[in-house]
Amino acid sequence: MKKSFLVLLSLVCLLLAPPSWAQQQKTVQYHHEISSSYGMSLLGLMFDKAVEKIGSTVDLGELIGVRIDDIDLKGGGSKGVVNLGYAYQINKRFQFGISGGFNRVSIKFLEGEESFSPLKVDLYSIMGTAQVNWFRTRDDRLGIYSKLGAGVMLLNIGLDVGSEEDIRDTRPFFSPHLTLLGLEVGRGFRGFLELGAGMQGLVQVGIKARF
Repeated sequence: MKKSFLVLLSLVCLLLAPPSWAQQQKTVQYHHEISSSYGMSLLGLMFDKAVEKIGSTVDLGELIGVRIDDIDLKGGGSKGVVNLGYAYQINKRFQFGISGGFNRVSIKFLEGEESFSPLKVDLYSIMGTAQVNWFRTRDDRLGIYSKLGAGVMLLNIGLDVGSEEDIRDTRPFFSPHLTLLGLEVGRGFRGFLELGAGMQGLVQVGIKARF
């Protein structure tokens, strides 16, 4: 009788015992996600290509509504886009969030033989995002997805013309972004790569922390 009682007690203990670490790993469900990334600026590339093809006097009024006469557009570009984001995963297929980005574009001009950079354009964006997860491995270590973002971009223009008439202007614009293909690897901490078009850059690389 005593032996049977001990056997029964052992079975009850096994049933009530917490799952092993490996079993816990399989049941972890992440819902919150914060991300940081760097993107190759589409706007910077557009200016570089324009410089290569134009190579002559440019009426800046056609670009930003500011006119400068008799100045040649020499070059310019962007160092890239810095992005921060938060997302909430409602199920394995969909997650929604918010994302902010910053990008600075500088434009160089040539007046005579002197090159200078009087124009700096700072772009700040905030967007709502929706992500569709097309594929996930069973252990959730690899995922493929697409993402759509839409919001507001503030275009902050600073034009130094060497006088008291220096121009400072801020204008709001619609800010879209589409990630055609995203690839992420990892569990709690993930690295990711995105290919798309919009405010966050053509090619975007970064890290995510999920909890």
